[in-house]
Amino acid sequence: MFFNYKKTFSIVLLALVDAQCNFIAVHVGAYGKSSDGGVFANSSLGKALQRGSLNVPENSTIPNTEIQVPYVIVADEAFPLKNYLMRPYPGDNLDDRKRNFNYRLSRARRTSENTFVDFTSKGHTLQNLHLQGGNATTDAFRTREIFTEYFNSEAGSLPWI
Repeated sequence: MFFNYKKTFSIVLLALVDAQCNFIAVHVGAYGKSSDGGVFANSSLGKALQRGSLNVPENSTIPNTEIQVPYVIVADEAFPLKNYLMRPYPGDNLDDRKRNFNYRLSRARRTSENTFVDFTSKGHTLQNLHLQGGNATTDAFRTREIFTEYFNSEAGSLPWI
């Protein structure tokens, strides 16, 4: 059960961190053969997000615009696209807009990846917390497109791109 697609033994560890590198939720112990997206969907956090029962802030305005978007979790291609879960555009034959979105999403994901490095290097431990309790929808595609447009606009551009 712990033998994964990379032909090694593993346990799935999923974590949600905020922009300040604080762990918000952690799910540990799923079989290595399980997909990250499947583990997330069956976790307390995934189920609560799907039900809309978490205390997620209301939509927020993207900086330098008047466009309202939901708060989202940045994820990799192992996860499904949801209105609350942004994943990269699939494939290699992407136009510049979509490649820019994927790049910016990847940069945002580094926050969570760096959190693990910082956490383990400082010798921290986690405490148990009780969390309260797909297919992509048209809204999820629309939300990703809004971020794509923003990342490719003057308002959302970075000076080095």
